[in-house]
Amino acid sequence: MRIGAMNNPHNDVYRELRWIGAHGFDFVDLTLEPPHAMAETLDVRRVKDLLGEYRLGIVGHTTPFLPFATPYETVRKECVAVIVRGLEVFAELGATCVNMHLNHSHGAQPAADNIERNRRSLEEASAAAQERGLTLMVEHFGATYASVGPLRRILDSIPALGFHLDVGHANLWRPGNSTEELLNAFGSRLRHVHVSDNHGGDRDEHLPLGAGNIRWPWMIQLLRRHGYDDTITPEVFSADRDYLLIARDKLRDWWDAALDPPAPSPSAPTSEGNPA
Repeated sequence: MRIGAMNNPHNDVYRELRWIGAHGFDFVDLTLEPPHAMAETLDVRRVKDLLGEYRLGIVGHTTPFLPFATPYETVRKECVAVIVRGLEVFAELGATCVNMHLNHSHGAQPAADNIERNRRSLEEASAAAQERGLTLMVEHFGATYASVGPLRRILDSIPALGFHLDVGHANLWRPGNSTEELLNAFGSRLRHVHVSDNHGGDRDEHLPLGAGNIRWPWMIQLLRRHGYDDTITPEVFSADRDYLLIARDKLRDWWDAALDPPAPSPSAPTSEGNPA
């Protein structure tokens, strides 16, 4: 298991990389988004030098705010074009996996239309990623994608698409936590994991691990049970970065302490990830 950190796009991206490297993370979850980390303004050579200096790996992260499912086709296509520009940068930086967020349904747009437009955008972006030697991953987000069904409609139609699990998102927009359900459905396609805490509901709080209501030792056991042993990013958003460092250390301790779990018993967490 390798633990990374995401750059804050509100800060200078090169200082962010130095901080991540100096604090012993294994990789940077490089997010290309405004105001200070856009593909169009990034000095790729300088980033490559910093990755080499600190021996950092890289996972690609794209902006979560683009309306890929808009009914305006010209806008949808331009959103995909923004992703493709980022893919070119990530390929040059040596990344192998890049995420893309689902744009969940808003207003009067029928869920079926939202799913189809997301599917079309992901299909186009995934093809562009393959051309550049990258694997595109879909990150679930929003009430429309809080269960397996809509995600399966997308993943089943795009064989090259990887799955990006966000355990914090799995705790939102529905009762309980859907991490086990998602892993049972898509664990064989899992390429990357985000972890952060929250209190459920619809607020993606990005709290330090242990500050919300997610049962982290059980989440770690689920990941290990499904054979996952790769990149994990604590997405802890706090001005005081000691909380990020604490989350990293707690994650490592839980990971090292986890054993292959026995079959769930009546006293074990349910498939929702909460006590039975």
